[in-house]
Amino acid sequence: ADVPPVLSYGGARDAAAGETYVLRLYSNDPGDDLITAWPIDWGDGSVTTVEGDPDEASHVYGSSGRFEVTASALSEGTWLAAKRGKTAAPLTAAMPAKPRSPAESGFA
Repeated sequence: ADVPPVLSYGGARDAAAGETYVLRLYSNDPGDDLITAWPIDWGDGSVTTVEGDPDEASHVYGSSGRFEVTASALSEGTWLAAKRGKTAAPLTAAMPAKPRSPAESGFA
């Protein structure tokens, strides 16, 4: 019998806005099904489709906030939902701290 692949994804709970966030992608297939794409909804209005079956995908958040990341995969012409790992969310992206001037830091 054909058994569908087991899919999951995960990443850090926090990200800095403006910096690259990496999402890990996992697939395990006891059969010979081929994963041909991973569509990822980053939760900020951006959806990326990563071709093939890579180990990771990345995204840059343009603003701070909480984002619900979801992923699925295309295998043998069938869309399959991936399970969110414990580290996958909701993700909080924060703006990096503004660097202080030498005067503000006491070094001027």
